[in-house]
Amino acid sequence: VSYELNSKKAAYERLRDALEYCVKLSAPFVLATHYWQFQRYPSMMAELYKLVDHALKLGAKPATVSECMGVL
Repeated sequence: VSYELNSKKAAYERLRDALEYCVKLSAPFVLATHYWQFQRYPSMMAELYKLVDHALKLGAKPATVSECMGVL
């Protein structure tokens, strides 16, 4: 399942709930953004860090796009 972290839609609670739903279904959770948004909206970085911390506590294994696609 894919979600977008952006300045207008980003809400930690919404993304956290989506992450937990994916964990419950054993489904992948993919979060996408653009690097320039962090420069324009610094608060997004804090939301990203908070979400990554929560994901790691739930047992997430960070992976690159290549790893997800089976290309190493």
